Amino acid sequence: MASFYTNGLFIFIYITTRYFLFPHLLKMFNAEQMMLQYIDVLFNTPFISYKTLKECILFTQFKNNGSNLNQMPLYVSLFVNIPEQLHFYMFALIDMLTLLYFLKLDIPHCVSTSLKTKFWIYLFNPLIFLNLIMRTQFVFTQFFIIMALYYCQNYKLNKYHVYKASISIAIATYLDIYNIGLALICLNFFKKFNQRKQSTICFITALTLLYFISYRINSNFIDNVILSCVLFKEQYPNIGLWWYFFTEMFQEYRNFFKFVFNGYSYIFVIPVFLRFKHYPLQGSVILFTWITMFKPYPTVGELGFILTAFVSWFDMNIIENKLIMGLLVMHSLVLLPVFYHLWITVGSGNSNFFYAMTLVYVIGLALVLLGMIKSLLYNEYISINCDDKNHEEDKSDKKLNLVCV
Repeated sequence: MASFYTNGLFIFIYITTRYFLFPHLLKMFNAEQMMLQYIDVLFNTPFISYKTLKECILFTQFKNNGSNLNQMPLYVSLFVNIPEQLHFYMFALIDMLTLLYFLKLDIPHCVSTSLKTKFWIYLFNPLIFLNLIMRTQFVFTQFFIIMALYYCQNYKLNKYHVYKASISIAIATYLDIYNIGLALICLNFFKKFNQRKQSTICFITALTLLYFISYRINSNFIDNVILSCVLFKEQYPNIGLWWYFFTEMFQEYRNFFKFVFNGYSYIFVIPVFLRFKHYPLQGSVILFTWITMFKPYPTVGELGFILTAFVSWFDMNIIENKLIMGLLVMHSLVLLPVFYHLWITVGSGNSNFFYAMTLVYVIGLALVLLGMIKSLLYNEYISINCDDKNHEEDKSDKKLNLVCV
């Protein structure tokens, strides 16, 4: 009984501190303006920032034709009818639901992460918290991805979980078109062909319906959001690999390389789907990490989700270069806003310094990706080749081909 009251008190302190005290202190000391000045480039893009959302709300309220709106119509419509003073609490509610679904996800047996540890990992991840403070659209995208993974993982408990998972991943794809590859990976959760068929039909139907409703609200979203993101029409500096490359390229070659870069983002969807078909939870994170590395508008908020999943769902004992990995990520996160400020605000630097840090950031992310793959393949190899002695006679048929690994 004492532990019940202790846990209740702790949860109360957690909620009041995370969602009321810290935001109030930041507002009191005008820290939000400082964050917009220094770390805006890390967390925001023209398509997910709260500043853009407020502009879209303003244009919508004044009956603008929508030709210059850069966010999805349904996402904007959600906040049009909510007073601006309550916008943060809407994001806070989604963040709490994300934590709830994250804690309910079952982790692999080879990973010894307890429920309390998962809670602390999510709670003390500064990237997730800053993403909440910045009120970016990725707060919603992250929620629907984790909710989809939960319903996929527990589809046997309720026959409607298949549809809930498909609708969730459809909404995540609606918010960010680059998440469409996760719909294929999530099919590996389902063992029967009928379930995969139902999931595919439900996903396509839900996504089509979302686009149809959005088209009726504002048909310009196709060009302003989807095509602008995929074709990289808004060439703002960000932590991705695209922007510097295209500023130095001749106009005649840009369309070809946009096609190549987008193809490179999706080229590993089918290989991940086939190679990690028995590990759909980890396979989803691996694919998400790969796409984050090569999409045109990545953010640090996505890194927060990746690191949380990496520590919680993968065996960290296998990873040997954790120190190098951590130093690269921290080094880039510290110096990226510094070089951006020197370049844009002060004018004493240039784009080369900032882009050099984005390369360091991508290298750190690549090491995280390699750590995920190594951890997964190592545990698979151990489970296949180090089975119980009672099954030694079957080992010759179950040997793992390291060439295929």
